[in-house]
Amino acid sequence: MLCKWNEKLVCDVCGKQANNKDVKRKCTPGLGDRVAAGLKAVGITEERVAKVFRKPCKCAKRRKALNKLGERLTRIKRGIDE
Repeated sequence: MLCKWNEKLVCDVCGKQANNKDVKRKCTPGLGDRVAAGLKAVGITEERVAKVFRKPCKCAKRRKALNKLGERLTRIKRGIDE
């Protein structure tokens, strides 16, 4: 799957940034994206979370944080962390 660039040239799936919309980059979903897909598969959606807790869901914030964590763990595993 290729990255899907939004108007800010950030991939809507993996969160990577590009210099222009013509960039063809293989999209690799991060840890947060995979957790979100797993939760959605068992019926836990942002709408349901908001309804149960009666306040806005912070799913996007969690997803972004888990994606960053996953990237850092991958870099550590490969031995390229500072």
